[in-house]
Amino acid sequence: MPLPTASSRSSSRLAERVLRVLGETSAGPAAVATDEQVRSRVALYDLAERGGVAVAQLLLPVRRMLDSDRTQSTTHAVTLLAYLDAFGEAARAAAELSVHENTPRHRVRRLQELFEVDLADPAERLVIWPAAAARRAVARHERRAVAPYKRHAGGALWPPTTGGG
Repeated sequence: MPLPTASSRSSSRLAERVLRVLGETSAGPAAVATDEQVRSRVALYDLAERGGVAVAQLLLPVRRMLDSDRTQSTTHAVTLLAYLDAFGEAARAAAELSVHENTPRHRVRRLQELFEVDLADPAERLVIWPAAAARRAVARHERRAVAPYKRHAGGALWPPTTGGG
């Protein structure tokens, strides 16, 4: 049996990433896509896995948001992503979050103050959005890894992973 070449290993990794994207985004098991059709999500996985350039510095605001969300049960990162995904349109972000349209406006103003993020700066948005989206992609993958457990209010896993029966 011939040894795998660098090209075949690369193709295999790409196929794994495409399958990972399909597993997270498709409604059914019959989903099919080419790498070109899901290239953005595949690139986010690459960013998350490789770390990119100066990761610690670039991701600092995102990490601080995620830490706050985890320790204080806030929704800063989710709000930021919804807002950026909606190209700054508060009404669209509100619809995605199922909240009043003034809520994302207030939350975004607040998170800019708390985490020293300037969303008026295109370079800041360029760095923040993929960093946050990559973290979201990793979190989705990790959540799927704990199946059949389900997340409930407060982020707790159910059934509990500790304790007696």
